[in-house]
Amino acid sequence: MEAVYHDPLLPGYWFDKPLIYTTHAIERCVEREIEQLDYLPITSKLADCDKDSSGNVASVCFKIDGENPYYIVLSVDGCVITVFNYDKKSMKRYSHRKNKRRFYEDRLGKVYGNSNHKLILSKKF
Repeated sequence: MEAVYHDPLLPGYWFDKPLIYTTHAIERCVEREIEQLDYLPITSKLADCDKDSSGNVASVCFKIDGENPYYIVLSVDGCVITVFNYDKKSMKRYSHRKNKRRFYEDRLGKVYGNSNHKLILSKKF
């Protein structure tokens, strides 16, 4: 049972950590009529995980069930990056953006050694 509290891929890791919302996440909550949570529900389910080049968890996406199910994306420090409604189109769009970002970061890493090189213009993928 102790592993639940040390693995950010499991809801048990998050249920007692207060969630902090970015301005973007707050705006998406208002726009999409999604409730802001203080804590991640223990009943939430892992939908996706993003890891850095070293294999460490960078962000996680959980599905929150309820009357109007939705997804919540968290960074490993408990900051809510964004939220979106539960439907196949939204999840497909999220996955596409994430895979596009991964592709460009990998490509830039191969050319420059990493994706944060000073010659790379600052641009969101």
